[in-house]
Amino acid sequence: MNILQRIQVKRVLTTEALEHIQESFDLKKKQLQMEIEQLKFQQKKQFHLSKQPEDKITAYFVNEIEKREEQLAIIVYEGDQLNILPLGSEIIEREVEALVPIKVGDQWSSIQTNKEIVIKDDIIIEIRTR
Repeated sequence: MNILQRIQVKRVLTTEALEHIQESFDLKKKQLQMEIEQLKFQQKKQFHLSKQPEDKITAYFVNEIEKREEQLAIIVYEGDQLNILPLGSEIIEREVEALVPIKVGDQWSSIQTNKEIVIKDDIIIEIRTR
């Protein structure tokens, strides 16, 4: 029998990884800025075309723009924090699920231990059991 288990994937911060993550942040920032501009344009368009009250239109678009601006602020903050970390630091990249085989007689506590996969420059360098 197999069970699903969550495993953390950590990335060792190298100059290559730092550049890759920074590019990812830049793409996300650019996408969010484009969405904000598009929402502003749509808001102006709705003022002219819609028969709904302007305050309802404004409330909807202000809410959507604020969501994007909050996401943008988080990305900027994460980018700033990333630049503070020294090279060689491990950062949590994501979690994955793995199938773990179990059988009668296995020790439950050893199956429940947390596992980590450590990646450096896109190569798995270590699999840890915590």
